[in-house]
Amino acid sequence: MVVFIIVKAMVMIVFSLKSKDVAVLNSIHSTLKLGHISRPSDGYYTYAVSARPEIMILFQIFNGRLLLNKTNHRFVEQWASKINSAYGVNLFYAGPGLFKGFATLAGFTDSDGSFGISVSHVNSITITWSFEKSFEKPFLDYMCSTLGVGRGKYPSKGDFSNDAWRFKVDSISDSIILYDYFSKFPLFTNKASIRNIHWKQVLNWQLQGPSVVRANLHRIREFQRINALLTVYKRVSTNQCFINLRYNG
Repeated sequence: MVVFIIVKAMVMIVFSLKSKDVAVLNSIHSTLKLGHISRPSDGYYTYAVSARPEIMILFQIFNGRLLLNKTNHRFVEQWASKINSAYGVNLFYAGPGLFKGFATLAGFTDSDGSFGISVSHVNSITITWSFEKSFEKPFLDYMCSTLGVGRGKYPSKGDFSNDAWRFKVDSISDSIILYDYFSKFPLFTNKASIRNIHWKQVLNWQLQGPSVVRANLHRIREFQRINALLTVYKRVSTNQCFINLRYNG
């Protein structure tokens, strides 16, 4: 979340991330060695950068590495133009970044990804991995072809805006590929990590056969219950923003 505050005709440019998962913010703070962390009255920890030299460093970190069109638009309108105006400089926008396949995946998952488990009325088990927020379709198509897994899914009417799409993986073969990836690159946030543990365990049972799945059905339902609580927690955190710095955007 980018905040601009007018103080006595002076523009103060602030970059901030809000989360209840303070370990994530501590990791970002220790990696960048910029800004500070505070805990306001609403219970969310806030990582904020406002000093001019540090804002300039962040600009260089983000410039040319952001992937989505909507994010790049905000970066140009809310950062590049404001920084140039406020600081009297002439910074150039480097354009959007390149999606680097699996090297970028953990950051997206920590920010917007979801590991899902569903149990049908006949006790059929399905596991999914998806991005909960919408993506521009050209980027989504490129992402699917680059990863070689998943598919674009147009949400049912009323789920998102008219131009919104969702990236989804729900086949066993594709899930095995993701399993290997996330075993090598663990996630940062507690919510994503816990759901990933549940997702991996259910996939392991599925690979062992239907009898193993049936024997562990009570545990799968318990995973569902915990995941639902984590989903509620995430919806409360609608202003949370996370950028996985390990994978450049």
